Amino acid sequence: MPKLAKRPDSPNYYAWITDPATGKKKRQSTRERNQRTAGAVAERRERGNFSSYNPTTLEEAIDTFLNQVAVKKAKATLEFYVKKCEVLSTLLGSRRDMATIDAPVVDKMCGDLIKAGRLKSGIGKLRLVLRLVCKHARRQKRYPHAVEEVFDSWPSQSVPRTRWCTPEEVWAIMAELPVHRAVVVAFHVACGANLGESMRAQPEDIDLERKQVYIRGTKRTTRKRFAPVLPWNEPFLDYVIKNTSGAPGRPIFRDWYKAMRWDLKRVCEKLKIEGVSSNDLRRSYAEWLNQRDVSAKLIGASLGHAPGSKVTEQTYIRERAQEVRRLIDNQLRLSDVLVQASSPVAVQSDEGGQNDRQK
Repeated sequence: MPKLAKRPDSPNYYAWITDPATGKKKRQSTRERNQRTAGAVAERRERGNFSSYNPTTLEEAIDTFLNQVAVKKAKATLEFYVKKCEVLSTLLGSRRDMATIDAPVVDKMCGDLIKAGRLKSGIGKLRLVLRLVCKHARRQKRYPHAVEEVFDSWPSQSVPRTRWCTPEEVWAIMAELPVHRAVVVAFHVACGANLGESMRAQPEDIDLERKQVYIRGTKRTTRKRFAPVLPWNEPFLDYVIKNTSGAPGRPIFRDWYKAMRWDLKRVCEKLKIEGVSSNDLRRSYAEWLNQRDVSAKLIGASLGHAPGSKVTEQTYIRERAQEVRRLIDNQLRLSDVLVQASSPVAVQSDEGGQNDRQK
């Protein structure tokens, strides 16, 4: 039975009824003063909202979700949804009725995955996609349960990576790669671009005369941006220009989507340094700007982050332990100097020095 409550300014009972369009609870007046009668009215409304429920299978719900909702997302996001939906179909069964996917089923799926040794962060991603599928089916009256009651909060244990490269590491990695791969690495660290943005780069995007590089981002409108050409990143861009050739309007880099991760891993193992990824190279660009005292707001704009987003500080430019230690040591030394300067002993010795100089 839906939850009942009273308002101070009304003698009638209010009930929290599930809205079939959104799957969320909304408060409605039962216009009844008796609690039992109000409960019956609320339960009748709850059942009436789903009297036209259309049974459907998980496979059908996933197909509808991917065709109508996920297709509007970026390519990488769509690929993520497709992979997770394939896993959900394997775990729950593609022919399962959506009505049977309730809280006990979701909890059992998560418990089995934890026993199998899966990370909570990975389980959280599966729950996220399943929630989206159920929410979309709910809007179409193909899922009878309230989404917020089936999916409770889930603790995420994902820890953002902090790996970034020094310029010496980047040049060493580039020296171990073929030239047509090294230019992609150079473009990453020179512009803060990710792999997709690098693969879409064209010859006319790099304009050294105007000191800017056009980044063809697609994730959101802010990803289409200009990266500045500065003295520290210009050598990388010179390397790209000298070692690439292409017609205007055509990509200047070869496709590296599938093998980049493994190629960089092999090179880093050979150099005996910590492995790097495409996003680590992008983070290196942000860290180099941070070391030059560029504000987080400008770094976020250069990376294409949405205005007001905290991802820049949380993922790309976090203070390192040695940097914090240096700041603390400087502050302590400054405090010692101020204390000594204001102490009576220091003043007396200074007066003695003045007397000596007067004599």
